[in-house]
Amino acid sequence: MDRKTGYWWSLDSKYIAFTEVDYSEIPLFRIMHQGRSSVGTDAQEDHPYPFAGASNAKIRLGVVSVAGGSTTWMDLVCGGVKELDNEDEYLARVNWMHGNILTAQIINRHQTKIKIVKFDIRTGQRRDILVEENKTWINIHDCFTPFDKGVTKFSGGFIWASEKSGFRHLYLHDANGTCLGPITEGEWMVEQIAGVNEATGLVYFTGTLDSPLESNLYCAKLFVDGTQPLQAPTRLTHSKGKHIVVLDHHMRTFVDIHDSLSCPPRVLLCSLEDGSIIMPLYEQQIPIPKSKKLQLEPPEIVEIQSDDGTTLYGALYKPDASRFGPPPYKTMINVYGGPSVQLVSNSWLNTVDLRAQYLRNKGILVWKVSSLIFT
Repeated sequence: MDRKTGYWWSLDSKYIAFTEVDYSEIPLFRIMHQGRSSVGTDAQEDHPYPFAGASNAKIRLGVVSVAGGSTTWMDLVCGGVKELDNEDEYLARVNWMHGNILTAQIINRHQTKIKIVKFDIRTGQRRDILVEENKTWINIHDCFTPFDKGVTKFSGGFIWASEKSGFRHLYLHDANGTCLGPITEGEWMVEQIAGVNEATGLVYFTGTLDSPLESNLYCAKLFVDGTQPLQAPTRLTHSKGKHIVVLDHHMRTFVDIHDSLSCPPRVLLCSLEDGSIIMPLYEQQIPIPKSKKLQLEPPEIVEIQSDDGTTLYGALYKPDASRFGPPPYKTMINVYGGPSVQLVSNSWLNTVDLRAQYLRNKGILVWKVSSLIFT
């Protein structure tokens, strides 16, 4: 679930929320180190491991003041039961809102239902403010963004990303969790929220509006008017390829880490007003001598139609016909059938796929395709 921490500081740094994890009822699983000449603890490790269908570890969520005192436990215990669809099975995310309001995102065991829960950190009392279900799968994200308290008309509310339309888009919610309407829409997806400027009513995010093979920075208006169609987001990054961005705290500039099939990573300082380049922070010589020495040639990006009409994208690494003659060639197919991994994109990572490039230079055609397969 990509949650890499078990404690969270409040926005004013006066409280810490943390998890207590109880593995005591999880059976130990032995991992043997093959090839060791010894036996016993030097050759093995024993770890609590919850197998599929068995109980998970129990998790409690507590809050303690930095001034000291006892822990206040929230009205939440995740895991620890063998129910087929326990609604409070996984603690996926924890976030603080302004006013020292603690929120948690909780997933059921089948991972088809997510709840956002608010807690009163003085009593631990909980209140569900958002419930979302998907009969297939809930994709967890980090787009939950609370607004400041008592500053603008958005006070106390938050931005949430949902796939209820079939694509992940941003929605405006009030302090009670009521959805006020969409911020973005269309047959493309929002990837991450980069920043919010409540004073100007703008949200900045990366997404795939221009191409599913690329990632660009966009901005959209926060104001939701159900009587008017949404305005299309404004694109702020201009080069084709992948963009990873970091906005400055004053919402005037951003750092753009950009790369593409033909461009190695470079770092630029850009204006948040129109995306224009203020100055390069790091650039590499093009063409890169090492890429020529390694005979790194960008793959050919191709499109194919699936039986249901969905467009799939592939990367084709063709052997040099002057060295290996015309096709057909021996072929290796590289397919990933799981979620959240995109093998094919307009990214330097595809050009520096050394295994694919090595096989191509040995006369083997490499066919890489991104697809999602659910059984």
